[in-house]
Amino acid sequence: MRVQFGAIITAGAGKAGGQIIQRGRTGQILRNLTKPVIRTNLASTSPRFALSAVASLWRLLSSGDRTSWQSLASTLTRYNKFGVSYIPNGYQIFCELNLNIVNYFGDEPLQTAPAVPASPFFTDWLLTSVPTGPDVSIAWEVVGGAASYQILGSFFPLQSYGASVPRGSSRFTQVQTSADDGELDMSDAFTARFGDVASGQYQVAIQLDIIDRPTGFSLPPIVFIQPYANP
Repeated sequence: MRVQFGAIITAGAGKAGGQIIQRGRTGQILRNLTKPVIRTNLASTSPRFALSAVASLWRLLSSGDRTSWQSLASTLTRYNKFGVSYIPNGYQIFCELNLNIVNYFGDEPLQTAPAVPASPFFTDWLLTSVPTGPDVSIAWEVVGGAASYQILGSFFPLQSYGASVPRGSSRFTQVQTSADDGELDMSDAFTARFGDVASGQYQVAIQLDIIDRPTGFSLPPIVFIQPYANP
């Protein structure tokens, strides 16, 4: 159980006495604690295996490599579940960056801390989601930044009309492209995931992760939700 204190207790998170406190769209939620479902399919087990492998590698690093990660971490800021900023340690940043590299790209993890890449700036996002084709794609304009940043697409489950925030968890489609390309076509991945979807019955919800492949640094993910319907 985690509790954030103010003049009085203002927020909590975690388990206590068969119940759990978590944040929802409207604030703190207290609900009964249910037994979690441990999925054994490849999409669920691969990240767990990657975490185990990356965490084990930390113990094998030289003192010089560990120092490089501690030095990098001291220049960064992260936020906890209450939105409070903190300075991470070297192990946290080592795992954060290397899990991006391993999970999304299948590359070998870094042993020495990388330099922080220049972040790109994105404008003019445009989501197209029509059954004709079908055509599910996202276009954008990009200014500056390292050319090695990649855009990676994930689908949430199909959403009902009226939903403004996607429900459920996003699943990576393996569809990605360079940020400099300016467009990501997810049409084939949409059909493979959802099949033939009729016009005007659901909304498409997509998450884009923006990650620098050589270093593992990422920008905040971007989420889109839009009706799947012909004009």
